[in-house]
Amino acid sequence: MSHRIGIGICLTLSVLFFADALIGDRNLTPSGQLYEREPWRSESPQLKGDPIQQYDTAFQFYPWAHYFRESMSRGEFPLWNPYNYLGTPFLANPQTALLFPLTWLHLLVPLQYSFTLIAMLKLALALTGMHLWLQSGGLRASSCLLGAAVFALSMHTAAGLAFPYSSVAVLTPWLMLALRRLVQAPSNLRLLCLAAAATAVVTAGQPQSALAAFLLAGLLTAWETLGKLDRDQRWSIRMRIAAAFGLAALFSAPQWIPSFEYAAESMIPEGPRIIQSGLPYWSGNLANFLIPDFFGTPLGAGYWGFPGYNDTAFYSSLAALLLAPFAFLGIRRRWKGWGAASAAVGGLLALALMLGLAPFESLFELPGLEMIRRNKFVFILVFALAELAARGLDRIAGLEKKRVKGFRTALAATGLLLAAAAVAALFRFSPYLEILDPGDQAFYNAMRAGAFAAGALALLAWRPTWSWTRRGVPLLVLAELAILSFPLNPRGEAGTLYPYSRLVGGLREAAAGGQADREALVGLSAPSPLSHASAPDRHSRNADAAPDLRIFSLHTILQPNSALVYRLQDVRCYDVMTPRRLFRFMQAIDPDLGDAWTPMSLLDRDSIHPSTRLVRVFDKALQEHGEELRRYLEHDSYWSVGISSIDDAGLFELLQIDFLLLRGGVPPKGFRTIQETGPVRIYRNSQAQRARLYHQWVEVEAEGEAEPLKSLDLSREAAVEASLPPPGPPPAASGSIRLLENGIHRRRYQVETQTPAVFVEFERLAPGWKAEVDGGPVELFYAQHVFRGLFLEPGRHEVVLEYRPDSLRRGIRLCLAGIVLAAGLLIAGPLRRAGFGRSGRRPA
Repeated sequence: MSHRIGIGICLTLSVLFFADALIGDRNLTPSGQLYEREPWRSESPQLKGDPIQQYDTAFQFYPWAHYFRESMSRGEFPLWNPYNYLGTPFLANPQTALLFPLTWLHLLVPLQYSFTLIAMLKLALALTGMHLWLQSGGLRASSCLLGAAVFALSMHTAAGLAFPYSSVAVLTPWLMLALRRLVQAPSNLRLLCLAAAATAVVTAGQPQSALAAFLLAGLLTAWETLGKLDRDQRWSIRMRIAAAFGLAALFSAPQWIPSFEYAAESMIPEGPRIIQSGLPYWSGNLANFLIPDFFGTPLGAGYWGFPGYNDTAFYSSLAALLLAPFAFLGIRRRWKGWGAASAAVGGLLALALMLGLAPFESLFELPGLEMIRRNKFVFILVFALAELAARGLDRIAGLEKKRVKGFRTALAATGLLLAAAAVAALFRFSPYLEILDPGDQAFYNAMRAGAFAAGALALLAWRPTWSWTRRGVPLLVLAELAILSFPLNPRGEAGTLYPYSRLVGGLREAAAGGQADREALVGLSAPSPLSHASAPDRHSRNADAAPDLRIFSLHTILQPNSALVYRLQDVRCYDVMTPRRLFRFMQAIDPDLGDAWTPMSLLDRDSIHPSTRLVRVFDKALQEHGEELRRYLEHDSYWSVGISSIDDAGLFELLQIDFLLLRGGVPPKGFRTIQETGPVRIYRNSQAQRARLYHQWVEVEAEGEAEPLKSLDLSREAAVEASLPPPGPPPAASGSIRLLENGIHRRRYQVETQTPAVFVEFERLAPGWKAEVDGGPVELFYAQHVFRGLFLEPGRHEVVLEYRPDSLRRGIRLCLAGIVLAAGLLIAGPLRRAGFGRSGRRPA
């Protein structure tokens, strides 16, 4: 087998793996997830759900892609998302990955096909990148194909192709390859190739995984230059590598500078370090290396492992584990670049960090690394295993005849050791398997994996150096992993994605006081079989794009983020980047918000329950980290903003919510029932406002806690974080506000007041929002701890609020500087080769 044939197999497999999802009305977005929940379940009960591990695709990545596509069709780049969290940065959220090249496929083809094409390209990048990386290490084509299959089709990679972390994973071999090429033959062009690869990693949408990839690149840099080059060469090469990553930092500045600013104002820095870095894996998770889906699968009865399917489903073939130890056959003591030993170091380091082993755990204390969650090192472990397996097969193929007998003995011992470990895992968890795995799925998975491993073992033991053995083992691994990985990306029906909903139509009708505009409610990715309404005018400008209704729903009605597709503003969201101020404001009014400990404490630790293992891990973490972790679980679990209910009725009024969606119960004060759509009731607060003038205000401490707000009457007075003149007596007339322009990034009001007043727009103030009054800039300040406020003198004014983040402006300037430097490097090489000296003049 030649390397060209190996690359051809990789590309062919990438196309065939997802080609069926491009046919007819199918795609890789699990539309069935919608029909597990309201309102879609009641409106189309005949449709079934999809595996839960792809929940984010339906309720996060699809709405974001939809919003990106619709914004660009209106001719505006989406810097701000007004639909979630009362407004939140969009570009600055790294997981939207708007600057990642593959994301732009959402603009070039309909969403029905774009998700499938992106998954196809990711798989192609992973397979071909790993193949080329191993080829650069001098391995045979069959060994490269084996390593590519282990890395790209491992269940961890395949299950996460829709997620941003997989974008970093599939680019890692290319990053390593570009770095090796620069070490082997330094040039300005190769320096820029490394900078481009590093830039793609930064913009891929997962900063934590990017840092893990850069740690691996740092290990490669040290290994490839240690002992192989003299002192001056090492210094020169390392300076070039540093320059390449410096250029990457400049190129990607429009992404990472706004993202850093957004992360700083989010809940991410909150809580003890054990929360920031993630709970350590327990050693029992390693059974997933031996038996695929050992702890269950969302494709069947559910997953009962920890912390989640995508994080621990890292089965990469038993044959890979069988081959990995033989990567050290005949290894020499002198340095020979990146090889088995260095791959093993990278894999063991990732494993130690995942398990939280001392002293490696202290690495999470280093600046810049304290925010990396340990599950981001899983792909490094899989990468190292793929490298070792490929090298193991390559070493076996080059065995001398006199060493074959000893090899067979070692092979048999390794196979027996793996079989014993698998049996021990089945025995260790047999009580759980009897209750949580009634279909004996784990046993059948073990048998299937063992059968493929036995086939590889037989081939290797029979004729280890035979050319057909070198070809047969990779094909066996390829077949096994393809069978396991193919169903991890469920095929959905594009036409059932966010169709017209009677519930949302009822909201529009109630707001308009007449017939709802059905065209504004249809999912814009594809026509729906449930409605033949056409999509809205995609060339309309800001006025039709801005949200006009604010909702809050309980009992899993209209899941967080899903309202974005219907242009409804939702107080909730489903995102790790929860704004700290919004959370603290909601928690100050509703103290029960953020309690993750109570439901956890009610679970019997001795029972056999899908969450028992998770709770036991929390119990162990509580013993090690004490009251700080307990307080966080009791009060500061910010995920509850996205998915749990609010109990305090006063909070609904303060958040200026227009419509509340419930499945029964008594509505809060101020809300009246307007409609029932199936089991869902719609309640309306006709007093909700988008902006208001306050003639009474109280100064509160800037950057202070929201707790003191509970003692204030926020319905009558504004709590301002600014130094303002004292308020006068309440006026007889409150003034007037008229909305002149309602856009995504810009709002314009005509405001008239008879006395000094605080103008408050009830949307979230974030860094980047600017204000002008009558054409002149004025200071925006926090009102009610979270909203946009500004001070107005008596009279008639034109107030303009606009989102122009300085962080993005700084990032663009740095990016332009990087482009100029890159152009200089490209020009410098040809000039030097043409014979021009440092003075810029060609010598005589």
